[in-house]
Amino acid sequence: YKVLLPAGPVENFIAIAGTYQISLSWAKAIEASVTGYEIYRKTESQAEFSLLAKVNGRGNLSYVDKNLVAGDEYFYMIRAMKDNVAGEFSEVTSTVVLSDTENPVITSLEPSVPNATYSKSITVTAKAADNVGIAKTELYASTDGGNSWELLTSYAGGSLSYSLNTARFPDGIVKIKAIAYDTTGNESTTNLVRT
Repeated sequence: YKVLLPAGPVENFIAIAGTYQISLSWAKAIEASVTGYEIYRKTESQAEFSLLAKVNGRGNLSYVDKNLVAGDEYFYMIRAMKDNVAGEFSEVTSTVVLSDTENPVITSLEPSVPNATYSKSITVTAKAADNVGIAKTELYASTDGGNSWELLTSYAGGSLSYSLNTARFPDGIVKIKAIAYDTTGNESTTNLVRT
């Protein structure tokens, strides 16, 4: 008959704020018989902690709590588990979730040959990147030097390809630009423009 004693408290439990998420990490439990960890969470408005996640394996030492509310503070405790025997809780750690203030960036706009002449359809591609995620990318054309822009297409995501019929525009210079929007509404500010 084997008796499992509860594990001691988990050490070095830290919470690092990210954009709409919090990364949790901790030191490996000293006892070799630890089989995993239980993470508990509460917010400022909640009186009690509730189980957030079970992390299997003594050597798994991190967890990311995602889809959180920016500006809210979250509180966490963790305990080591030996099968179904719960260890002591760690000290409480907390942090405030960051909001997304970073604008997306158009990383490429093709074709990229300046002042090239096209007499038929061409494929225009645009790619965008963001620290959280791209909601949509839009492609625009201007025939008046960039004073006014016509929306050609809008695509959900960070990569688009569009077949542009150059015959629909009068002879002359046509400028093309792309604008990206991230999932929180931030707009790319340094838009690539091709002539």
